Parts: sequence; C-alpha cells; structure tokens
Amino acid sequence: MTFLVILGVIIVLVIFYQIGKKEENKSTKNGIGFKVETKINKSVDKDSDKWEIVHRKTDRWNELGFGDDDKFPGYGRLYEREFEVWYCEIGSKERKDIQKFVDKYPLNYDPKNYQEIVGEGVYLEQLTNTKDYETLYTALDNKNRKRWYFALVSSKPLWIQTERAIEKENIQETKQEIEVPDGWTLVRRNSKDWVGSGFGDGELFPGYGKIYERTFEVWYCEIGSKIKVPQPDFIDKAILNHYNGICGDLGKLKGKGLQFDTLEKTQGYKSLLTTVDKKERKRWYFGLKDTKPTYIYTERAE
Repeated sequence: MTFLVILGVIIVLVIFYQIGKKEENKSTKNGIGFKVETKINKSVDKDSDKWEIVHRKTDRWNELGFGDDDKFPGYGRLYEREFEVWYCEIGSKERKDIQKFVDKYPLNYDPKNYQEIVGEGVYLEQLTNTKDYETLYTALDNKNRKRWYFALVSSKPLWIQTERAIEKENIQETKQEIEVPDGWTLVRRNSKDWVGSGFGDGELFPGYGKIYERTFEVWYCEIGSKIKVPQPDFIDKAILNHYNGICGDLGKLKGKGLQFDTLEKTQGYKSLLTTVDKKERKRWYFGLKDTKPTYIYTERAE
C-alpha cells in the first residue's frame, strides 16, 4: 500500500512538471517555434533616456547656439550627418566633383543649405531606390546639364531633441516662420490644398515658391531646317524657373524624358527653351510669352 502511495505521488509530480514545461514553451516561443527576445526593447528605452529635450526660444536653446534662419536646427532628434556628394553630366554616369558634406539636422530633413553646392533654384528630391545608402537625394540642374546626388553615408546622434517653445508658440506662429509674400496664400507640399490645387510629384511638381500660370508659344524645326512648324500654346502652373515637367502634358513629347536648355538669346520672349528629339529629328522651342500670378506660394510639408 505504501508503495502505491509513493508511486501515485511520483506520477502527480511528473504531470505537474510536464504542464509547467508546456507553459514555459508557450511564453518563450512564438507561433513558429522561435524564442521571443525582449532585450532590444530595453535597449531602446535606455537610449531614449539619453535624449535631452530642448524647447525653442529657451535659455538652453540659446546656450546651444540655436536660432532662426541658417542657425535653425529643425525640430526633432538631431544627428551629425555625413553625405557623399557628386554630380553626373546629363547622359553620363561618370561621377564628378566628389566631396563630403556634413550637417547637424534631423534624419528626415533635406541636407542643410544644400543650395550652396547645387545653386539657387535647384531642388532636391528623395529617391526610393537608395542604392544601399542610408538615404539618397537627387537634384536636376537643367541650366548646367547636371544631375546632383547627396548620399547619406553615416549619422550619429547628438542626443539633443528640439521642440517648439513652451506655451508661447502656437501653430499659427510656427507657420509664420516661412515669409509668405503679401497677398499670396501658403500651400504646403502633400497637404490637402496641395493636392486640391493639382500639384504632385514628377511631371506635376511645380517647384517651391510663387506659382504662376505660364503660357508658352511652341514650335519645332526639322533638324537642318529653320522652318517653324507652329504648335498649340502650352500652359502650365509652376514657379518661373522650374522647367522639369514642362512637356509633361504635351502629347507629342510626353514620356520622352527630354531635357531642356535655356537659351541666352530669347528672341523677345521672357525666356526661351529648347530641346532635341533625336528619334524624330526635331528641335523643339518653348517661348515664354505670358505669366499670370496664381497667388499660391508653395513650400515643403511641416
């Protein structure tokens, strides 16, 4: 009898041990049988404690040398970022003028003051194909027939997280950081008003700044001939010096990816552009003959 009691106790202990192992397996494995680690979350929480939140227009803000205009560091977590910069001439893949560029900015901002390198009126766009860089931007300089690239090669946290001023700075005051010309309405990129105005990316991108309705007189000449073949006027809405998508809605040129040159001799037009369609053996001309302000002023999204 005593033997049976001992045997029964042993069986009960074995059953409880097996139940305990099953519960342990459920808590340490996911649905496909791999252990779930939580150390990464603890590490992230630990890094979060390192960030010092600095509000705009406070003593600490000024102590760090932050201000407005060129000194404004952007809102968010600041990083020291190193970019590799180069350009390729239109139609070539050879990298030229390779240089390093370093700024201190949030990760999701365009390179700071990049127009000091590419020139005024040339705008960066972020590429989805990063070619194994952390981030890759490109900018097309039609006038000088160059395509610029800014490749983010490294970034390290500065452990400073900037925020708007406490209480005093409301949303309306924040928007006034952009100096909108009198009589013009600010439309930020990717906002409802932006889309509602018919703006987008690629062919529809109008550039940043004052938007005008532009009317171009259009014609072409056969290669080797000076005889003009008139075409219907072309009308678009863009900033005055933005020509990337000028032929986007012109059926005969749409989708051909032609690059325009700005001619010095304007033949009486406000500006005169030309491009060559080698396949069709035609040289096209777009003469800007009229501009009307739309009173829309475009800028990047907040």
